Formats: sequence, C-alpha cells, structure tokens
Amino acid sequence: MTPAEIQRALHELQTEVGPRADLYIHVGHHASVSPLYGALYPVGIIDHDIIRASGADWAEVIDDLRRQWLARREQTISTLIEAMALEIIRLTSAQGECTDAALRANDKISQHDIDEYGARACVLANTMAGRGPFSIVATRGANAIGGRDLADIAARAVAAAITIDGDVQ
Repeated sequence: MTPAEIQRALHELQTEVGPRADLYIHVGHHASVSPLYGALYPVGIIDHDIIRASGADWAEVIDDLRRQWLARREQTISTLIEAMALEIIRLTSAQGECTDAALRANDKISQHDIDEYGARACVLANTMAGRGPFSIVATRGANAIGGRDLADIAARAVAAAITIDGDVQ
C-alpha cells in the first residue's frame, strides 16, 4: 500500500468506528513481534478499550483491526449505552432534567453518541431507574467485612431511604 492508500484505509476505518475513535499504526523494532503494528481505541485513547493488530503488511494490519472491531462492536456500543443511561439518571436526579449539553460535558459522550444511541439509552435508563427501591445487600462469605452487624447495615439503609436532604419522605 502507498502512504495515500494507507491514509485512506485508516480514515475509512475510523469513520466506521465513530468520531471519537483514535487509530495509530507504526513500525516497531522488537524482534519478538511483527514490525508492523496497529492500535484502535474505539471510544478514544483515554479509554481502556484497545484493539491491537500486527501483520506482514499494512493491508493485513488494517484488515485485522477492522475484523476485531466488528467482533467487538456490539459490546462497545452496549457499554456506551449503559454509561449514557447511568449519566441520564444522575443528571436528571441532580438537575431535574438531562440535556444534551450536560451529557456532552461528560467527555465520554459525544453528540454523535447521543444522536445514534440516545433513544436506546433513555429506554435503558427508565428500566434501570424503575427497579427500585434500591438497597445495599451485605456480603457473606469471603468478601464480607468481618464484625459488621447485618441488622445495623439494614437499619442504616432504611434510615437513608427515609431521610433525603433532611426531609422525611
């Protein structure tokens, strides 16, 4: 592939993934791996989700990145929708409503995300929030904190549910 062909292929892949995707390729010097390497961050480089590929030529690297993206696409979108739903719940609780501007201020949600997945996130937020009343269940067994009285934990949870901001509900 020529540099122009590589650039075009990378641009096409980035467009398929979404506007926040970061995509990098480089030539490495480590003898233990292929010298040609690519990395795709579907929702931006600051996120922990990364797809890596290496190959004998640039077409192989880019094709492998695309194949892996297609295999993980639905999971990535599902994770984004869940995060957006939780943010919708949080913003509505804190501000009385959830605006697109407030969602974008999150830095993990873009206008593209809102346009593409916002309706699904609202449905999920309604489902999630409708599962109340919420509580914290004391863990038993290996992950339990020793010495905690379950009755005390339950009493504190009830007291917290009854009093919010000093008002009895």
